[in-house]
Amino acid sequence: FDRVLVSSLPALLEPFTGLSPALCMIWENARGTSALYSGQRLRGREHLGRAFEQLSRLSSNDFPYVQSMRNAIALSLCAVESMLGLLESAQRWIQLLDEDPMQRVNAMYLRKIVALQEGNWQRSQDYRKQAELLALQSNVRQMFSLHHAELAAHARAGDLTGLRHVCERIEVMCERSPHAAVLSSLGRGLFQQLRGDWTQAEIELRDCLERCDPRMH
Repeated sequence: FDRVLVSSLPALLEPFTGLSPALCMIWENARGTSALYSGQRLRGREHLGRAFEQLSRLSSNDFPYVQSMRNAIALSLCAVESMLGLLESAQRWIQLLDEDPMQRVNAMYLRKIVALQEGNWQRSQDYRKQAELLALQSNVRQMFSLHHAELAAHARAGDLTGLRHVCERIEVMCERSPHAAVLSSLGRGLFQQLRGDWTQAEIELRDCLERCDPRMH
């Protein structure tokens, strides 16, 4: 969640991209992640897609943990495509993530997002419950979180209960990462806006802006 650090990585990696295909892939991944953090979803999807293609040509001898890296990029691609409404493509990524213990819970949360985008609230709630059950049963921590995509999906759907559940999970995450406080403020602001408390929503969203690093504005 350190957006300033993430945005600095592509320039640091670029001089080394000619040394190996693996380094070129890492550079494309960094460019895609930085673009997503800047709100440039289409550009981020383009860079991450190239990184995924490059990883498909690498073996574990070329790059350790190649499969875990592919699944991590697949997760990002699935999240951004679900937010863009590319639901058929997002579903294909989800099937890939089901096979990875470090992404299995996230795959179920992605199904929840897709169901919300399709307007199927009951199915969305079923997927949320399945994701929570999987998280309780799993002894493997998920590699990344999808809270930003979940906040957007629940806010667009007008799902106050779902938004509250995501905000509660973000609060737990804030204990491990101080940078998550920005996302927490955003979630509280969206929650108050959705319930019609415009005054409190403004307070929370202003707090979110104040927490954002000015170098990222």
